[in-house]
Amino acid sequence: MPCVSRSRHWKASSGLISYSNIGYTNGSAENQFTFIVHVLVLPDLAAASSSHELTVRIDYPGKGSPQYFKFYINVTDHEIFTAPDRNGNLPLNIYLNEQCRSITHSSDVEFILHTHFSRQYGRLIAVLPMPTGAMGQSFKLCNFGIVFKGHNIIGRFNTTTIRGGDEMIEKVFLDISPLTNVHFATYDKLTVNFVTMKLVTYIDQSIQINESTIPFIASLISNKKTIWTGELPMTKPSIEYYQNFIVLTAIVKIPDVNPQNLWYHYSQNGTYYHKEKIVWESGRNNYVFEFPKVIAYFYFSTTPCTVVCNVTTDWLPLKYYVTFVKDDNNVLLRKLPYALDQDLNTCFDLPLPGDSPSLMWVRITELSLFGVTSQKFEISITGDGIECARVGQKSLKVGTSGPAYNDQCSINSDITFCKLVSNITIATKTRCDVKCECDTPSQCSDVHVLMQSTNNDDWRMCELTINDV
Repeated sequence: MPCVSRSRHWKASSGLISYSNIGYTNGSAENQFTFIVHVLVLPDLAAASSSHELTVRIDYPGKGSPQYFKFYINVTDHEIFTAPDRNGNLPLNIYLNEQCRSITHSSDVEFILHTHFSRQYGRLIAVLPMPTGAMGQSFKLCNFGIVFKGHNIIGRFNTTTIRGGDEMIEKVFLDISPLTNVHFATYDKLTVNFVTMKLVTYIDQSIQINESTIPFIASLISNKKTIWTGELPMTKPSIEYYQNFIVLTAIVKIPDVNPQNLWYHYSQNGTYYHKEKIVWESGRNNYVFEFPKVIAYFYFSTTPCTVVCNVTTDWLPLKYYVTFVKDDNNVLLRKLPYALDQDLNTCFDLPLPGDSPSLMWVRITELSLFGVTSQKFEISITGDGIECARVGQKSLKVGTSGPAYNDQCSINSDITFCKLVSNITIATKTRCDVKCECDTPSQCSDVHVLMQSTNNDDWRMCELTINDV
């Protein structure tokens, strides 16, 4: 309640208002109390040309008998059916608003009626969602409710829900009889003139992720005529795609919120997805992966009818960690993740004479990609048809250098080559282990791997790992 003079005290209790005036001043306007009573004419209860009596009673506890005031209201046909014009137009703003970017199959949607004038709008029926063939049985409502009604808005709000066999809401009918704004307040449009309904929508998890987006459709009906239709695209779920790959290090949430049953799905090819459950540690707002993940696709999922907002990812482009010399179209960059997935069965072809580029020269500028922290480390390269010698038909050179500028580095003067320590055969594959050691961290700022062929025999890289020694 708003603050009043210190000499007055009033409160609301069980629909009654009690009032006392401590500091009475004879003849002062401050002793007056004004009541405003709004009367709503309901079309299905009040007939045209009928009269109705309104009685107001004022009690004076301990001061004698109560006082009665009577008012008579004559109902006209105009008062009952004041609604849209014959074309179904209404002075309403009607819109759908998705509350947050959903990271699941569920989404939080607001359906808002914004009244414009002090008037009775007549009977309105909201239908959510409209039964269209595009939705089939995949789109459902988890719950529905009126979450806000401005204090100038009155009317009867009757909700009917139709549920399917899974208890999901398939359709909602909201009957407002009638929607009335008793006083249009220009000073506070964002509150008193609004009716806000909230819906949690759900799209069946069994739908394939790559299917087209299914829209949410709502309608508003007046005098048996559709006066408004709204559509809101609903993603399922939102998949992030990065053509040149990213390196993901953590999932971040807003403080004081702990989304439960949250899963993270990630993929390099968009077909096969790995899955990891996010478990928040007490006092921390991020979930840090044990190893950075080199990925092109990812999305989140959680339990049905649960909307998770304000959860983001910490990542940097793969190019921040690794670059390829003369790989102008990022052809080799987009293949490298197959050598970083700890799977010897995923490999990519290495350049042959006449290709562009004609050799693979990869420069690793951030060893944190591999979790390396020391100045001594071992690099292992596994592949088909590769050789471990620096000179030969299939050559391999591994070295370290200081930082390069403008992607330029001289192979003769800037790189210190590392020592081959083992050459191992694994089934049909060869693994070359090379040990690098630097006197200062700056000498290991960049790690270079160069592989070049002098013949046209196919060869492939299958795995690249770096570990502290």
